[in-house]
Amino acid sequence: MSDPFLRALPKVQLHCHLEGTVRPATLLELAAAAGMHLEPDPYAFATFEEFLRVFCDVCRALTTPDAFERIAREYAEGAREEGVRSAEIFFSPSVWSFFNPGIDVDACLRAVRRGLDVGSADALDVALICDLTRNLGPQSAQATAERAAGDLWRELGVIGVGLGGDEVNFPARSFADVFAFARREGLHAVAHAGEADGAASIREAIEIGSERIGHGIRAIEDPSLVERLARERIPLEIAPTSNRRTGVWPAERLHPLAALDEAGVVVAIDADDPAIFGVSLLDEYATIDATLGRATTLRLARCAIDASFASEERKAALRAELSNVRSDGWPHALR
Repeated sequence: MSDPFLRALPKVQLHCHLEGTVRPATLLELAAAAGMHLEPDPYAFATFEEFLRVFCDVCRALTTPDAFERIAREYAEGAREEGVRSAEIFFSPSVWSFFNPGIDVDACLRAVRRGLDVGSADALDVALICDLTRNLGPQSAQATAERAAGDLWRELGVIGVGLGGDEVNFPARSFADVFAFARREGLHAVAHAGEADGAASIREAIEIGSERIGHGIRAIEDPSLVERLARERIPLEIAPTSNRRTGVWPAERLHPLAALDEAGVVVAIDADDPAIFGVSLLDEYATIDATLGRATTLRLARCAIDASFASEERKAALRAELSNVRSDGWPHALR
């Protein structure tokens, strides 16, 4: 049984891919229905390249709106059980279309919204961030951003765009015009950077207008960048288990999360692709609590609230809930 304090902690999820939340048993069922053959352990991988193959397998198996509704509902049910109160979840429509040409993306996104609403049971709110996949190029990214800016996707809860994919071969500067368009349209913009590539990748992501950085751990290689992140309060969405499992941060080296936090950088922890990596957000908080202490746990939970794109009213409510949780997991008001 998990620590009642950690479970009661009001959590905000900022770096989680919907496709990476699909439970192994669910994936096997969906794959069979799609005529795919997967190994009994569909999430076995040893390298970053093999992880990407696994992620692609998930996307290949998502062929119908019913499949998307199911995985969204299961995500929301699980998040609710972990004590997540608010979430901003990535989804990758261009990858859906790449692996399943002709798929009705709008119908699938409507299904995602239905699943999220049913699974949340009004216990959490979930917004969506549309991931623009670097590997498909700026033209594809622009087309996806235009759909994200349209009335339908906004009504379905899309609040921003993200930039994922191969940051080494598809640098952020190539997507500067797409991010500028998104910001003009009132969308938020975030980017994966400083994961497989170094500090320069993070600087580029900032320069094109990214409001948060996904991962960003390679910032530790450049003290001046760390100072800038702290000074400008640019949050990092750090997923420690993901970094270890993909090999982007070697197991023999101390993970930089604590050093970045100590330097004053806004750090929010997350699970990235929790089903694939076999770790939950609650697990990540438990590791932080055990290794860095309760004060750090509370600070990182507060950072996630502050870094979110929720309204100021919603943030204030979450901060109040956070301050009301006792170390034994019971709200002060109930004692």
